[in-house]
Amino acid sequence: MSERYLSNRATSATAWPTTKPRRTASPPPCSPTGSRWTARYEYFTAGTDARLALNYRAKKVNLVPARKGTVKVVDGKPTNIVRVDSTPTLHRFVDETTSRQARLERQVDTGIQAYAFTFG
Repeated sequence: MSERYLSNRATSATAWPTTKPRRTASPPPCSPTGSRWTARYEYFTAGTDARLALNYRAKKVNLVPARKGTVKVVDGKPTNIVRVDSTPTLHRFVDETTSRQARLERQVDTGIQAYAFTFG
């Protein structure tokens, strides 16, 4: 299983964003979109109308959010709604039998903290 942390830590090889700009031909694998996100040492906090877009190749995709609210998988319209209750807890958003390459976008309630994505 691999991980991608949502953090302002430049020392982690898997942290995004880093303090050093990177040149790449493809978009970053995970990008906060929509309104402002506040980057903290161990998590991002969602502002109004916040979204997280993720390009991935995996069978399973999980997110570790915290605080009270909802995270909605959006594919033109909400397709899956996950209720978040306070403490950081792993929630599965993709559960396939074979690995696939895709883009996953989530709409995140204001104040939700996003810690990490994990992949299987």
